[in-house]
Amino acid sequence: MYLVVLATLCGAGAVIAHLRLSDIPDPAVAQSPRPPAIGRLNEKTVEYRLDGEAGTTVSVSYLDADGTVQELSATLPWQTTLHTRRLTVATGLMAQAETDPLSCRIAVDGHVRDEASSKSSAVACKVVVS
Repeated sequence: MYLVVLATLCGAGAVIAHLRLSDIPDPAVAQSPRPPAIGRLNEKTVEYRLDGEAGTTVSVSYLDADGTVQELSATLPWQTTLHTRRLTVATGLMAQAETDPLSCRIAVDGHVRDEASSKSSAVACKVVVS
């Protein structure tokens, strides 16, 4: 009886080894779809704009294309444009002046994403993800 069990195990092992070492085509591999192409990222244009009484001096803080805060002093009307190829970009603009009113606007690729006006001497606009 031990010889029959041993012969059966050896025969099964030989069949399994032959199947594992043979080149059997797998139809599932040939039928799988190609992975999607990522493509080229389009350039985004972010435009910041501040309006108020012409010639008024304002303190401006805004996020640049790398997400770094830029602070400067400018006169109204003020505008700057950023260009980036990042998939997402956080944007934000804050301004404070001695006089009021102030208004701000953020446009991404020509579409206004946030707009605010204030009757006080401070205003803020933000777009979380562009």
